[in-house]
Amino acid sequence: REYSLIDPRFPLLAIALKHIIKVLKINNITDDKTHAFLNSFSWVLLLIAFLQDVIKPPVLPKILKNSEILRKETFFGNNKMEKEDEPRKVKLSRSYRLFLYAIMISIEGMENVSSGLLSSATKEVKRDLELTDAKFGSFGTANSFGRIISSTLFSMFNQAISRKWSTTLGVSFHAIFLFCFTLTNNSNILIVIRGLHGFTQMISAIYIPVWINQFGIRSYLTVQITALQLFMTTGKCIGYFLNMYFGLDNWKTGFFVEGGYLLFCSFCCLISNEDYFSRTLYRPKLTEEESKKRISCTVYEEQEVKSVKKEKKRNFLSDIAT
Repeated sequence: REYSLIDPRFPLLAIALKHIIKVLKINNITDDKTHAFLNSFSWVLLLIAFLQDVIKPPVLPKILKNSEILRKETFFGNNKMEKEDEPRKVKLSRSYRLFLYAIMISIEGMENVSSGLLSSATKEVKRDLELTDAKFGSFGTANSFGRIISSTLFSMFNQAISRKWSTTLGVSFHAIFLFCFTLTNNSNILIVIRGLHGFTQMISAIYIPVWINQFGIRSYLTVQITALQLFMTTGKCIGYFLNMYFGLDNWKTGFFVEGGYLLFCSFCCLISNEDYFSRTLYRPKLTEEESKKRISCTVYEEQEVKSVKKEKKRNFLSDIAT
């Protein structure tokens, strides 16, 4: 199918070849079953090999061998063979990677501070905002609903949106919605704002683990992911401590602290190179000895045993063939 889309002459030639081998009765098995021939699929494969290697210049490209060649459909349905741009590899120093990692996990932690603030100052929040128990309980439902909508949309449009700008705007709007939460007493607006909190929070919750897997320090990936999960819980604890420090009656101050820090994190993301969010990290190739050291002794021994067994099996089959 791919070759037919590359060159419309190929399917016509394949059909003609099938007709010829059928007329000559050299397809598969003859009527008297005394001579066996290749089936039609094998003849088509031979035709592809002929058009790729025998004819100069080749008519068909080797799409299975050269993965850079991709078929791209235009708006009008015309098929073109274009070469994909090689992924640019960026060099990122270890110290700057650690700095960005600290920014990423602090974003994940600080976005949960508001949950701790609301939980620890429930009575004060309901008193200041004149909320009933039902209205206050709907905050959590709205937050979860926003997360569901965000995860659905972000998974659909992740490749079409710049990761740098999606992270920066998501964190920035989360901070703005935190400020807005302290400026109104309308319960319906507050519920919508909590839903928007969940919507913007889920953008970073989806992308940050991907960033750690792509740009994190390879030998400490597990530790970095563990620290990320730890900071998600720590954010709520920070909310409790802020209320203890400023007083439960000043719970809005915690929202301003959280929003201000998130704006600082979004500024750090904004001034960073976009390649540090969506490109491939340059990693020097390991030598054979270094790669062996990376593999544990047990696994390496198992690989050697398997390779020896394969070699013995190959020698045994060659002896039978001779």
